[in-house]
Amino acid sequence: MSYTVFDMPATRRTPAALSKGDRTRARIVETAIKLLSKHGYAGTSFQMIAESIGLTQSAVMHHFKDKSQLIEAVVNTAVGRNVAIVETLNRPDDDAARRLIHFCQGNLL
Repeated sequence: MSYTVFDMPATRRTPAALSKGDRTRARIVETAIKLLSKHGYAGTSFQMIAESIGLTQSAVMHHFKDKSQLIEAVVNTAVGRNVAIVETLNRPDDDAARRLIHFCQGNLL
């Protein structure tokens, strides 16, 4: 099975186990990852994130009081995904090319 970085879970909890607030927070982070990779830090605003997922800027700020908190969540998500991908690299039945692909995918935002 092939994974992209966006397919890897940010946490080990299943979406059904997340509260509505946690699901909203996860949507905000996922949207921020995509927008930050496209527009960069200075080019991505809370308003842009909110509009992309049909929320108000106030709703985004309810979950993240400032941009630094949001960036922290983005980095934690990316690191979590990298850990999950690296864990898949330890499979002895996997060939070197597949491990390299997984490693490269794990280093993309």
